[in-house]
Amino acid sequence: MQIIAEHLIEIQVLDFDNSLLQMKNDHLDSPTCEPQYPRKFLNLCCKIQSSQSAQTVIPNRIPFSTYNSDDFQQKPLILNFLGAMLHPHPNYPISIPDYTAGGIKSLEYIGSLIDNFLVTDKDFWLFDYIVNAVFNDESHDAYHIFKVMSLIEMLIITPKGNGKTVGELERKLPQFLPDRIPVEERALFSEIVRKLRNKIGHGDFEAVQQLLDQYRNSFMQNFWYDEFEYSIENWTYGNICINLDSALNEILWLMLSDRAQLASVQMS
Repeated sequence: MQIIAEHLIEIQVLDFDNSLLQMKNDHLDSPTCEPQYPRKFLNLCCKIQSSQSAQTVIPNRIPFSTYNSDDFQQKPLILNFLGAMLHPHPNYPISIPDYTAGGIKSLEYIGSLIDNFLVTDKDFWLFDYIVNAVFNDESHDAYHIFKVMSLIEMLIITPKGNGKTVGELERKLPQFLPDRIPVEERALFSEIVRKLRNKIGHGDFEAVQQLLDQYRNSFMQNFWYDEFEYSIENWTYGNICINLDSALNEILWLMLSDRAQLASVQMS
């Protein structure tokens, strides 16, 4: 236990008196009945680092959280993590020093980008909104699609468009989609998810089913559906969510690494 304790890395907000988090709460960074802000922050950094563009600059994965003293429901991951380190798969060797040092280096790099991004109060509120929106969202369902699509639209759609995204989303979203979607099919993907987001928002469940069927016919023809694990509907939602999450991660990386370029995309 002593050896484990000596090798743990703890993240805390130590200098709260000079923190922008005071704009939310005068007294502390994480009210006791809310998830700890460092956990939410670390979660966002992990998502940003996982983008394809970020990995060309910071390839080392940010260490994931193995223990949270406030979470009484989830089993701590420390023992599972140590087990993987002690008995790694032959094809995926893991070095604890390299993993830790590389992860910290990536975290420091993203932290410097965030420091440069936070210039005005508006920047902080945008960043904080995203931190909270992407936290603790493991369910791949209709509501995940609605939320992620809303974030994507917020970040890449022209603010003067009065909420009309037809054509604009099909033109802008494809450049952020993962390579597993062929270039010639990305506009169709964008059209389907735009319509799906709107139908989910309006509770049009019949149209939602039609769009899911269209998506399966267009993008999942060779997909193997294990209905002992998930229903066909949830396999479809999951496939869409994985692709949208990848696109959002790319957009968030661009927001921090090249703010002017993202603004250009938004206004184009």
